[in-house]
Amino acid sequence: MALYDRLVGYSPGFAELPPGQNKIGVHTFVAGLAEVGRGQATRAQMIVAFAIVPAEEAELDFIIGKATPLLPVQRYQFRQTLHDCLLLAETRIAYTTSAAFEARLNAFSAV
Repeated sequence: MALYDRLVGYSPGFAELPPGQNKIGVHTFVAGLAEVGRGQATRAQMIVAFAIVPAEEAELDFIIGKATPLLPVQRYQFRQTLHDCLLLAETRIAYTTSAAFEARLNAFSAV
């Protein structure tokens, strides 16, 4: 997941991002998703704001798609889970591979 790599700041195997691949700030990205969820921003605006390239769009769609069918309170819970998992990955504590991160999001259940 190239978008995942840019969010956590390193490539699989903990290599640094290649030149030209800028890290995306976790807090800012999640705030942008919150605005998309509130109808105050669009997917297209997210793509422009974070310089998301076509190869990363499927990952953005996966994240947006997980939240879209949820009730507002559940969307908040999902964004909080996403935020927590990205912070743990960014500090290399947990979800240190895109597969582990994706599995965690797929397992999300708003109770």
